[in-house]
Amino acid sequence: VDGERYAIKVARRPFRSRRAREAALAECEALRALRGAPNVIAFHLAWQEGGHLHAQLELCALGSVAQIVSRNGDAPEAPHLWKLLGDVGDALAHVHARGYVHRDVKPGNVLVDAQGQLKLGDFGSVATVGAAPSDGAEGDARYLAPECFQSNYRPQSHVDVFALGASAYELATAAPLAAAGAAWQALRADAAPPL
Repeated sequence: VDGERYAIKVARRPFRSRRAREAALAECEALRALRGAPNVIAFHLAWQEGGHLHAQLELCALGSVAQIVSRNGDAPEAPHLWKLLGDVGDALAHVHARGYVHRDVKPGNVLVDAQGQLKLGDFGSVATVGAAPSDGAEGDARYLAPECFQSNYRPQSHVDVFALGASAYELATAAPLAAAGAAWQALRADAAPPL
């Protein structure tokens, strides 16, 4: 209708409970609250169809940082890593200032638009700062801070900063992070091999 191209995100599963519907809507509410924030994917509208939530989002035509690195086969050069840290750091500053924690910061959720601008996307694990202990929707274990695994954990912004650092480490070393085991423990104990 407006001549623009958009991405449409469709929830994988239909809502099976009121709680599931509320969790899905939390992503849209957070993105609505973050409209205009730099380096955050733009949210346009959402609707429910066939029990599935649909969200119309900004199209990031170049894909994710993870996809780009996979296609190129090499670690990004230092200036690109610094740009990622700065741009995603700016996005997280706005996310946190509005009382949210992303909880799934990783190269696969940093998207690149047609102009090469980095955008933090996939707010499907978003929570408000200090929310009650959750059902384990914190995101990818490879990037999670150790406190996320405690039974009484309440979302705090520093876990996103840890995930951003873990993402940068993974990109700089061009080696996938471990999801468990000794290498996973070493990263969380500040004992990972230096760059």
